[in-house]
Amino acid sequence: METPWYSEVQKKLLHVFKVESFRRNQLEAINATLDGQDVFLLMPTGGGKSLCFQLPAICETGRTKGVTVVIGPLISLMDDQVQALREKGIDVEALNKDMPAEKSREIRQRLRHSSNKPKLLYVTPERIQLDDMNETLGLLYRQGLLARFAVDEVHCISEWGRDFRDAYKALDVLRKNFPKVPIMALTGTATKRVVNDIVTRLKIEGCLQLRQSFNRRNLNYMVEAKVGRGLAKIVEFINSKHHGKTGIIYCRSRIDCEQVAGELCDQHRIPAKYFHAGLDRETKTQILQDWQSGACKVVVATTAFGMGIDKADVRFVIHQCLPRSLEGYYQETGRAGRDGKPADCVLYYNYGDAQSLFRLIRNEDTTSAESKEASEDGLRRVVQFCQNVIDCRREQVLAYFDEKFDPRDCNEQCDNCRNGGSVQVQDVTEITKMIVSRMPNDEYRITRNQLVDIVRGSQKKDLREKGFDQLSLFGICKDKGENVERIIDLMLSEQYLATRSIQCHQAWTKEYLKRLLISCGEAGSFS
Repeated sequence: METPWYSEVQKKLLHVFKVESFRRNQLEAINATLDGQDVFLLMPTGGGKSLCFQLPAICETGRTKGVTVVIGPLISLMDDQVQALREKGIDVEALNKDMPAEKSREIRQRLRHSSNKPKLLYVTPERIQLDDMNETLGLLYRQGLLARFAVDEVHCISEWGRDFRDAYKALDVLRKNFPKVPIMALTGTATKRVVNDIVTRLKIEGCLQLRQSFNRRNLNYMVEAKVGRGLAKIVEFINSKHHGKTGIIYCRSRIDCEQVAGELCDQHRIPAKYFHAGLDRETKTQILQDWQSGACKVVVATTAFGMGIDKADVRFVIHQCLPRSLEGYYQETGRAGRDGKPADCVLYYNYGDAQSLFRLIRNEDTTSAESKEASEDGLRRVVQFCQNVIDCRREQVLAYFDEKFDPRDCNEQCDNCRNGGSVQVQDVTEITKMIVSRMPNDEYRITRNQLVDIVRGSQKKDLREKGFDQLSLFGICKDKGENVERIIDLMLSEQYLATRSIQCHQAWTKEYLKRLLISCGEAGSFS
């Protein structure tokens, strides 16, 4: 159905952004925000999230008027978008801590007093909390000249998300201070639990929620055993499959980045540069420019690298270290193959890396108990993903994001599907029925990982403290070994178990399991 602004939207798409048609969910998001609605947009990497707030910002015929305020986590990403918009002739400003004080005052004066205000204003979440920014936004609001807030990388607002950031948590002031201004929340990855956190925090419970499939058909997923630092295998892989091609190698620490990049260059003649938070802004900018232009083929980086970076021809993403969550893994691998051509995603794994990360999480003094638990759960799912050498990698990742996937559609685009091996079908009907029939009432709050430990008969201290070792469920899968997790996940995917969101401390939500009715027929089987 055409809207009053449809004609203008189509013209701006073609003449300003030089694009002939919308991708999935883009037009729906644009129509909703121009109509003054709140929008939550979950669009995987490369899906075109930025257009969903940039195009409405330059439209005159919507129900919203004035400045679109874009809140993002990285100054470098903001600078890239600002430059790209200016090249399109769009009036845009940015306020950040790195700019000269005089330039900052000039922009604030323009926002407050000029009749010619910018179409978009880019700011960091920290900037929103400053008094001068609040005064400026308050004035625009009273004048009816705040069109919308676009919160990019909004997963950062959630303590359960992969990049939790305190300044994002404080963005609940947007609805409190500017109740009539629509909010658009955008992210590339979020589980149901993280989505609930975001919607609750931003107070956009009635928003239009748009999401699309997480499946990236052109990506080939592999998990390889890591020997030492894994560098010998990395060098062999690059030289044999992607010599002279563009790629990213993720490492755990700044020192690791510097050492790996140095050895690639000095010992193996692979042109690589390291990138991490310890570099000054000018150096980071130069490295990005060299990588974008092809002067540097490989960037060795910590996981901060790549957010919002739009480089289409990345042919491989290598994890030399273990990701801390499947959200992070998906986001980082998603930087490969954005041109739709085949690309490889290789994760080098040994359990020693996992042990180090678990210790790191447990020793973080400034982290809340809830956050530590969430971080441990996230890391544990990554370990399970690496250790599962049977099930389709794609199926596992998509299931984590509540998306059902038929592994036959993988087309051997992961190591597990290619390797195949002997298949043994196991009927789990009786054990599935037993688990469901013995699941306690909802007053017992049990997470997915806790249920795995309970049916295994784990002797973990926290299970005993909660009395879970007294449940009739306890230990009923002692003989199932590594298949326990697969059974629980099968029950979730086949909807014999479901999750329920409970709001807990400081408005965070947590996902607990609940049982659903089970028929007397076959519950399921796996191979």
